[in-house]
Amino acid sequence: MPGMADRHGWCSDGSVPHGTGQPADSASVGAATGPDGAGPCCALTIDVEDWSQSYYGGGGLSRRVVGSTEFLLRVLACLRMRATFFVLGEVARGCPDLVRRISREGHEIGSHGECHVRLEALPPAVLVRQLRGARERLEDVTGARVRAFRAPCFSVGDRNMQALDAVARAGFEIDSSIFPMRMPWYGVAGWPLEPRGIRTPAGLPLLEAPVAVATVGPLRVPAAGGGYLRLLPACILLPLLHSVLRRGRPAILYCHPYDFNPWEFWELGARVAARTRLTQGLGRAALPRRLRALRRAFAFRTLGEALGSWERLVSGLVGAIGEQAECASC
Repeated sequence: MPGMADRHGWCSDGSVPHGTGQPADSASVGAATGPDGAGPCCALTIDVEDWSQSYYGGGGLSRRVVGSTEFLLRVLACLRMRATFFVLGEVARGCPDLVRRISREGHEIGSHGECHVRLEALPPAVLVRQLRGARERLEDVTGARVRAFRAPCFSVGDRNMQALDAVARAGFEIDSSIFPMRMPWYGVAGWPLEPRGIRTPAGLPLLEAPVAVATVGPLRVPAAGGGYLRLLPACILLPLLHSVLRRGRPAILYCHPYDFNPWEFWELGARVAARTRLTQGLGRAALPRRLRALRRAFAFRTLGEALGSWERLVSGLVGAIGEQAECASC
């Protein structure tokens, strides 16, 4: 019968049960170190934005972002799985109840900036002001500290590394904006694959946490999420993620609420080309089952917990952050 959940929290027909999700039970998620109690774990991160913003590189929000995010929250509640949501400031401003619900259900809140604009498009002073304002708005809405940031479209690269100065000056301690391989529209070739404490061009400390990229011989292979999460066969994706963990790195995955919404293009209709509807819609309906398979195969934590459990990362970083706080108070 639809709505009857099995012992894994899924409906008997394989769908996700409806209703309000409850906070994930952190004790049930598994050790932060991994399913066997040793080594790093996975972290699921979600960039809360509209599909048109991501695909076309701008524009405003639609109400679809609310429905898609609420559906994703139900999926995560069924899996008893916590994640880190990188939320736009305009989402916090327009949909504060949604952001409160994300936090109330046990998920970590990070910032995705004020609006979905690539960082290089903003002058440095404006960028600092917008990033700080977006962080403070999220903290006001949730009552929780916001430590982590991810740039829209992974828009920190070789040509605008100084954007990391703005991230640090806006009060963030963790950044996940650098994609550690070169892609057509983003990425830095040769960037270290593991999280590490860095100094920005102005000498400010940050913990840089790149999303998961695997290695196959001399090649780097993206395995972190987005289209890769939807479209890579499980027989390829799971070994890639295992290889990341075996090399002592947390596997940081990313996706978007719209990735779980297979009905979106029916609503958008002829405004989107048929080929785009096909390529961008493939795998969406099956993504909850994909997430269930990942949940069974790996231990998941929030980004902050996954990084905090990897002791090599924080060695020497606490002192650097303390220096930053001391300088800021001068």
